[in-house]
This record gives sequence, structure tokens and C-alpha cells, in this order.
Amino acid sequence: SDDTDEETDAGEGWQTGTEEGGFCDARMSLQRKKAYKKKHQSYQNRSDKIWNKWIDRLKAYKAEHGHAVVERQVDRSLYDWLNDARFSYNIFKQKKEKTRNSVDEEGAETDYP
Repeated sequence: SDDTDEETDAGEGWQTGTEEGGFCDARMSLQRKKAYKKKHQSYQNRSDKIWNKWIDRLKAYKAEHGHAVVERQVDRSLYDWLNDARFSYNIFKQKKEKTRNSVDEEGAETDYP
């Protein structure tokens, strides 16, 4: 079952409304919507497999060296991936903090620690 807030035209198989997954107030056939979700899930599965492959390499590095501070001269590709992951995470944190601050400036009550 979908987490949707939509009306369905059962006669034509169209839906209108919005959904948390990024669908806007446009009409989209149920078949097309299911295909979109399937494609997105397929992409997510590939992304998860790639992430897990790198995490497994990091675990193997730690098992061999006793730490997870990857040295560039020992494993350059793992070193580069780990730096990219750290960079992306820091960007994510900055955007989250910026959003948090903009909400606070509007006078909204927050429960942030």
C-alpha cells in the first residue's frame, strides 16, 4: 500500500495529488508511477551495493592494519572514497544546520538539542 494523499480515477488509472516521494499535483498514470518507483528502488539497491562494497573494503583494511585511518600510499582508491564520503557528510551536516537555523529565525518552536 502506498503512503499517498491522492484521489484515483479508477476508470482511467490516473492519480492526482501529492506524495512524499516527490510527486507533485500532476496527473500520472498508475503504471508510470509504479515504473518510476521500481526504477528508483533499482537505483537505490545499486547504490546500497556499492556503498556496502566500500564499507567491506574499509573493514578489511581495519582488520589488516588495526585502524581505519586509510593511508593514501597503501590504498589510494579507498583513501579517495573515504575522503569523498567525509566531504559529502560534512556538506549534508552544513545543509541540515542551515535549514535548522532558517526555521529558528522564523520563530518556530524547536526541540533541537
